[in-house]
Amino acid sequence: MPPTLATIHGMNPVIRSYESTDLDELLDAWTSASKVAHPFLSPEFLVQERENIRAIYLPNAETWVYELDGAVVGFIALLGNEVGAIFVDPT
Repeated sequence: MPPTLATIHGMNPVIRSYESTDLDELLDAWTSASKVAHPFLSPEFLVQERENIRAIYLPNAETWVYELDGAVVGFIALLGNEVGAIFVDPT
């Protein structure tokens, strides 16, 4: 397999199934991406939605995380055949 841009630059990308230990990093990626993609959302809404992701959305979705060098920097959450969420930390 030819090298990817990430491996050329010394990163080790991994896509794997979500684990409960990924929660904080996943939520941090979501928060960072949401602030860039949706600057009109209030801080209060982001706090509430962050809790909803933990308590409601993740338990009902098939979620995969994107890791670079062991850190979760993005994720996709599938609800059946539909994408419920896809976020990548822009930082």
